[in-house]
Amino acid sequence: MSKFNKKKCLMCKYAVNTSGGYMVHDKSGKTFTLLCDYSGGNKDNECCLYIGEDKKVHDRRGDDYNNCLLFDQGKMNKRRSL
Repeated sequence: MSKFNKKKCLMCKYAVNTSGGYMVHDKSGKTFTLLCDYSGGNKDNECCLYIGEDKKVHDRRGDDYNNCLLFDQGKMNKRRSL
């Protein structure tokens, strides 16, 4: 199971359809294999994962399956598709 609701990722501008990732079907039945490409789409080139001052890995997306903190509704980023 993915950490986040991939149906919601379909509506996020940071999602990218790749050859490897989580499979999800849109309302029309079309299949996508999605990954979060936040690092390729934000102005600061930050990744969704980072190492904090405590030397542990943290996730900017948070921990809520249905409410990714980086969600930004928009057209999926096809520019970075593989």
